[in-house]
This record gives sequence, C-alpha cells and structure tokens, in this order.
Amino acid sequence: MTILFLLEQDTLVRQIDERLEIFKHDKRLTDVPLCKLESVVVYGRVILTIPALKILNQRSIPITYLSEEGRTVATLLPEPNPNAILRSKQYQASFDTHKTLAIAREIIRGKLFNQHTILARFSRQNERSEKIISALKSLKACQKSIDQTTSLNELRGYEGQGASSYFGVLGELLTGTPWSFSHRTRRPPTDPVNALLGFGYALLYGDCRAALHTVGLDPYQGFLHGERYGRANLALDLMEEFRPIFVDGLVLQLLRNNSLEKESFINYPGGAVHLNEQGMKKFIQSYEQRKNTTFQHS
Repeated sequence: MTILFLLEQDTLVRQIDERLEIFKHDKRLTDVPLCKLESVVVYGRVILTIPALKILNQRSIPITYLSEEGRTVATLLPEPNPNAILRSKQYQASFDTHKTLAIAREIIRGKLFNQHTILARFSRQNERSEKIISALKSLKACQKSIDQTTSLNELRGYEGQGASSYFGVLGELLTGTPWSFSHRTRRPPTDPVNALLGFGYALLYGDCRAALHTVGLDPYQGFLHGERYGRANLALDLMEEFRPIFVDGLVLQLLRNNSLEKESFINYPGGAVHLNEQGMKKFIQSYEQRKNTTFQHS
C-alpha cells in the first residue's frame, strides 16, 4: 500500500475512473491507482475535487492536511470503525484514575527507554562526554522512579525531567557535522534540526491518528494528555513512545550522513526555518523507508 504525498503547489487532484490524477495549470503530472492508496497527505496549496474527496471517503482512505510550515491543520477520516464496545471500554478506562495512570506510566516508560536508546546508539561508549553520561543516568533514574508515581502530574514531571536531559545533549550527537542543536523550538522552528523534528512529528501524528481510527478507538480520548477540545489526545499519547526511535533517530541519521544540505531549508523573516519542497521529498522518502523497516523487540 502507498501513502500519496501531494507536495507540488497549486495542483488539482481529480478522480478519473479508478485513479487519482494530479494536474497543474491543466497539465497532467501523474496518476495513482486508488486500489494502492493507504492514505493521502496534502501539503500547502493543493485542491482535491469533491468527487476525489468522496471516493477517498468511500474507500476509507484518510486525508491529512499540512500547512506550508509543515504543521497538521486538519484530518479527514472515513466513517469510524463500528466497534462501539471497544470505544466504551476505552472511555471506562479513561474515567478510572488507576487505569489511566497505569496506561500513562507505560507510555512514559517506553518514551524514556527509547530516548535512552537513541543517546546510547548514536554516541560511542568510550567517547561519551560527561554531559551524555549524565543524561543517560538521568533517563535511567526517571525510568525507575515512575513506578512510584501516584498522579499524572508527578508522572509528567519525570517525563519533563527526561526530556530536559535528552534534548540538552542531543546536539552533541551532531558534533563534526555542519548542524547544531541547543533546545527544542516550535511554532515556529528556528533552526534546521527543529524544522526536521517538527515535520517528522507532524507525519507521525497523522499516522497515529489514522491507525487509531482504523481499529475503532477514539483519537480524542487520551490518558496521558489531558482532555482538550479539538486535540487528538490519544494520538498524542501513542506518538510519545515512537518520537525518539522513529523521528529523532531518522533526523540524526540523515544529518550525520550528509543526506540533506543547507539548501534544503528556507529561512523566513522573523527567524522561522522550514524545509523546502525538495527537502520535504527527501525526508518523506526516508520516513517511508523507515516505516517499512522491521524492528526486533527485546
């Protein structure tokens, strides 16, 4: 199955028979068979006709809309899975403070473990700085401490401590490359590394939300992330464990292997930095390859 990424700006997508055809200024660029589509990601100024939207909904193919800055702005999902019993169990668990804490604890445990894995994997043991060694110890300590947590706020505190330790040394893993990273910046990202992380997280969010919808869970009813109108809290929960091992690791790999150049980014007035169209294509290709990689769980 294929994810169709619509990156070419000012294009029109039409349904013609059993295919989607992409046009720009009445010139046909390409076409994709509907039977091969898993989902569609729309970036920026791309228009899908009503028949195209209708057929995608009928075939249960989700559509994720990204802004020109790479942020998720909307997701069109087909009719939900009819498994109402599953969703009722989800709601019951979310209203049970003990079950909520237990589920949130495992989410954070996986996130801290994978953050530790990334730092250990990308740093040579005999060449680690004191800061990286300290960050690894901090992540291990947080993993052990979460078993004693009695509230979500306490658990989030250890998550924050782990994130501070992790992102505080992430830049050291780029030593010897043209790239640098000091801390997380969002809305807008202010350097290429944050631009890559933000774009990768947006793609991951769309994948997680579509997966939850497919199996019949309510993406809005989460456990770790508090209830907030209009936010897919369970999709954000599901993302946490995959952010380090899936997106952060990919970003480090691309930058350390010189797979992206400075010309892959656009610097906007005010300090914002975003991927250009060619940079997005390279990142998406690597992202899709990573999704098709088989991981052996310990």
